[in-house]
Amino acid sequence: MKITLVDYGLGNQYSVIQALKYLGYASEIDTDGTLISHAEILLIPGVAAFGKGMQNLKKRGQLEAIRQFSSKGRPLIGFCLGAQMLLRNSDEDVTTGGISLVKREVLRI
Repeated sequence: MKITLVDYGLGNQYSVIQALKYLGYASEIDTDGTLISHAEILLIPGVAAFGKGMQNLKKRGQLEAIRQFSSKGRPLIGFCLGAQMLLRNSDEDVTTGGISLVKREVLRI
């Protein structure tokens, strides 16, 4: 099984790839949305600010590809910033909407 990693320019993809390799999974990296539709499992990691992450997903053509992938009921995993961006919006940047796969908000604690 191959896992497609969404690289939108933020985070440490190398660590994620090494962890997947250690667990025995093949992986590929999408940088422009073209590999997302063919993914078996889609993984959205990230370390950065919510607004910048969403801007990069849009700029690279990945945002709509992620939404289409999810609409087909296919497995998608987000962690760290990637998990936050799956929600509708975030207190971190109230001017930028999220991917909106989860109809909730990220709230500041």
